[in-house]
Amino acid sequence: MTTMRDLIVGPDTPTPPYPILVEGTVVEGFGRGGKQLGIPTANLPSSVVDQALENIPIGVYYGWAQVQDDIVRPMVMSLGWNPYFKNEKRSGE
Repeated sequence: MTTMRDLIVGPDTPTPPYPILVEGTVVEGFGRGGKQLGIPTANLPSSVVDQALENIPIGVYYGWAQVQDDIVRPMVMSLGWNPYFKNEKRSGE
């Protein structure tokens, strides 16, 4: 059985506090993205994560990302605690 779903979900026009712009230098992470998850991650400094979480709740978000001068790509970002890995501080991955 195949079911179709919308490719884009959510309102046609974002409502505050969205969209959120998060910008920062990519920093070394916990070393588990490529090794344990099998995908590369771009990690943000804790100061950037703390600032982003002033306006939005902890969660997993989708959006767009650009690293250096590379093309803009779709992305998913976890902002906050990562219970699977038992983080001791909030992170942005």
